[in-house]
Amino acid sequence: MIQYVLYKEDANKYIGYSDTRKVIHVGKLENAYRFNTANEARNARKKASKKMAYFHVYMLMDNGELEKVSANTPKRKSFTKEERIKIYRKTKGHCYLCGDFVDFDSYEIEHKVPLSKGGTNDLSNLFCSCHTCNLIKHDIYPQDFMEKISKIFMFQMRIKNKKCLKWKIVHKVLSRMI
Repeated sequence: MIQYVLYKEDANKYIGYSDTRKVIHVGKLENAYRFNTANEARNARKKASKKMAYFHVYMLMDNGELEKVSANTPKRKSFTKEERIKIYRKTKGHCYLCGDFVDFDSYEIEHKVPLSKGGTNDLSNLFCSCHTCNLIKHDIYPQDFMEKISKIFMFQMRIKNKKCLKWKIVHKVLSRMI
C-alpha cells in the first residue's frame, strides 16, 4: 500500500504527531506520520497550516525513497457566456458576500471553497461576487472570511464609539451573536 508523508526538504524535517495528537516536527522518516492518500496529507496540512508551513506531500516509494507529489489543484478556467449567466442568476446579480448589486459585465466569479483548498469549478461552488469582496476573501473559506470581517467591524466600531453608551450595549449583544 502506498503511503504519504509531509516533508520539508531544506530543513530535512517530517510531520509527526505526539501521543496527544499535537503536530510535531521529526527528523527521521520512521517517526513521520504516514497518510493513506495524498489528499489526506493535504487536508492535514491545511488544518494546521502554521505548524506545517512549507511542508510538501511526498509519496513513500517501495525502495524507501521519497517522490514529491505535485499539487492537485484544479486550474482556473475560462467560463462560457452561458456558464456566466447561470452563475450570475444564482444570486440574482448580487454579490453573495456583501449583497451589493453587481453589473453582469463587471461581476467576478468567486469560488466558495477556494481551488487552493480543494474546491472545484463545479457550478455549485461558483458564485457572483463584486471585485472588492473577491479581492478581500482571496483564498480563505467563507466562514473564516466572515469571522475576520466581523472582527474588523467590531474593533473599528469600538474605536469609533468607545465612549457611547448605546455602542457598549450593542457591542455586548453583537459579541454574543458572533
